[in-house]
Amino acid sequence: MKFLVLIISLLALSCSRPAPDPQAGHSSTMASTDPARPNPDTLDHAAWFAGIIAPVKPIHDEADAAITAANDPVAGDSIVASYRTRMSTMLRAIGDSLNDNESFMNWLRKDTLGQAAIARMVRPLGCSLLTTEGLWYVDSDSRDLLARASQHCTPAMQRFLKIRATEEAEGFSDDAALVIPWDVVGDRVATWETFIPASPGFLLLPEAQYWHDVYLRTYLTGMDNSPIYTFDEATLDPKVRKSYERFTSRYPDLASTRVVGDYLELLEREGFVETEAVQEFLKEKGIDSMMGMQPPQRL
Repeated sequence: MKFLVLIISLLALSCSRPAPDPQAGHSSTMASTDPARPNPDTLDHAAWFAGIIAPVKPIHDEADAAITAANDPVAGDSIVASYRTRMSTMLRAIGDSLNDNESFMNWLRKDTLGQAAIARMVRPLGCSLLTTEGLWYVDSDSRDLLARASQHCTPAMQRFLKIRATEEAEGFSDDAALVIPWDVVGDRVATWETFIPASPGFLLLPEAQYWHDVYLRTYLTGMDNSPIYTFDEATLDPKVRKSYERFTSRYPDLASTRVVGDYLELLEREGFVETEAVQEFLKEKGIDSMMGMQPPQRL
């Protein structure tokens, strides 16, 4: 019903604006450059999107009911974990549908009114409309799940969702480039490395370990458009070196601190360039390079 009301509102908005000038030479499938004149395809695209997003609502509502009815925090954790898995599968399928609909994607790229309308559609479903590299996608929002489920879950799940909510809000990468400072990458390594041993038996420990490993790999090897070495001299970027020094000073008791410290000492002996010895060090530590990889944008 909410989707229908929104579509009717969009139709009313379209009807209240001047009709596109047929002599202007613009295709009806392109967004108008005049912000006062919405894309004439808005209604069709909103209706199409409402159809593909509709299956998310039952998953959302069923999880709400189940979480509220959970008789103990461990059961609450299990419901949350199952919900996240179902949502991830569903949203991947929706993402494929968005990518396959070139007309919809072009409209969304160019029509700010359309972006706002779609964002309003997904927000009540615990999701956000996001963009990366010119593509739009829908992803679940841990802040919403935390607000709905925290009172019915274990402290470990509450902490997990808080960490993920913060990371999602800050972002991670876009177009194989970091959107956060190197220090924040290091802080995330420390956060997850502290969380894991403090949460024995936690249902989502494998995911926590995954995030720790992604951040550590990124911290020590960089990514395509955020390398740890300078482009001109191919030596360790001074900002990265300073961040490593900060990390070893701030987190002296972590296992990763020993790795980062030994890595920095080796780089110094090698003249701060990537030598075979540096590559061998990473291999021995089981740290695969993030160069040439597609890093996660958000989740």
